[in-house]
Amino acid sequence: MRSWAANRQPPTHAEQTKRLRNDETAVRQELARLMEACAKGVYQLGEIASMKKRLESKLAHIATELVAIEARQATPPDWDALLLTRPEFDHLDLIDQRRFLSLVLENIRLFDSYAMLTYKFPRSDDGDCTSRIQLPPTARAKKTGRRKVGVVRHQAHLGSTGKQAKSN
Repeated sequence: MRSWAANRQPPTHAEQTKRLRNDETAVRQELARLMEACAKGVYQLGEIASMKKRLESKLAHIATELVAIEARQATPPDWDALLLTRPEFDHLDLIDQRRFLSLVLENIRLFDSYAMLTYKFPRSDDGDCTSRIQLPPTARAKKTGRRKVGVVRHQAHLGSTGKQAKSN
């Protein structure tokens, strides 16, 4: 949890949103004053239409920026959902286990002898979100002895003490 918080950008989301909301309020007030001036006959119809169009385009631009800021806002992981022990995880049904894993993991890549997991949050203070997990040998690797061939050959020439066996 500390790693996630340490790797976040400075909190500018609230400041940007507040600034845009203030801009939106100012544009809406200007639009209301324009409509009052129109009712009093201060401006001609052609002038009012161009001013109103300009103010409405400002409002649309502000709304687009607000949506973009909301989309960029990083929501913290549900830390309470991540506080799950192995026995609790084992008691979940398969669907709930998959839901839990989808909360935690972004990507899983499988290779012959290991798996690379990419988490949705940093796992360490340096911001690393990946981990490598060594997989047990497959049945094919066990048959061919592919993973321990060098070690097995070397141990075949050694005695039980680990020293070279004497031949008589």
